[in-house]
Amino acid sequence: MKKIKKNRDFTIPESYGDNRVVLMVRDPWTLFCYWDLKKNVKSDAGKKAKGEKAVLKKGILRVHDKTKENDRSDEKSVLDFEIDKNSGSWYIHVDETGKKWQAEIGFVLSNGDFVPCAESNTVETPYYGMSEVQDENWKCTKKQYSKMVATSLGKDPEKAPANPEKLIEKYLDKWLSSGRIMSNRMKKEKNLGQKGKKGKKK
Repeated sequence: MKKIKKNRDFTIPESYGDNRVVLMVRDPWTLFCYWDLKKNVKSDAGKKAKGEKAVLKKGILRVHDKTKENDRSDEKSVLDFEIDKNSGSWYIHVDETGKKWQAEIGFVLSNGDFVPCAESNTVETPYYGMSEVQDENWKCTKKQYSKMVATSLGKDPEKAPANPEKLIEKYLDKWLSSGRIMSNRMKKEKNLGQKGKKGKKK
């Protein structure tokens, strides 16, 4: 059997040189974004800026609200985060849940224009709270509920009453008054009472 030589010099590269942006959902209020950019991205953006008689001002992670396919010129649908060359990931906190989001990495120019370099996938955050949508396929009718209650109490489900709440109440009253539930204090008082009766007989 051949022995596999371990290459101890192997290290995971800091960058793979791909223009790639990935957006993920962490919870209803938070997104996580990570990216990997080519080395010539900044120089290419600089050339574009020069053609427009401008200079690169800062690197930007731009997040768009894509819920209603908003126009990207709509400032209300855009969140901007300033990043530096050493950044590779970012947590993004959003103000609303149940929305679709997409991210871009790019540069803002001195004239205010934005030069995009890479674009992410689109994600959708879940709503916060209970869903208002009810699935009719799993909806339980009152008749079905009455049968389930009757079965759980050892009764004939076909003879289940129209009002299952009364059946539950009746069963609880009977159960509580039967002495099946008794606190330690009640048991102690009962035992003392029985001892007292025995003492009187003597």
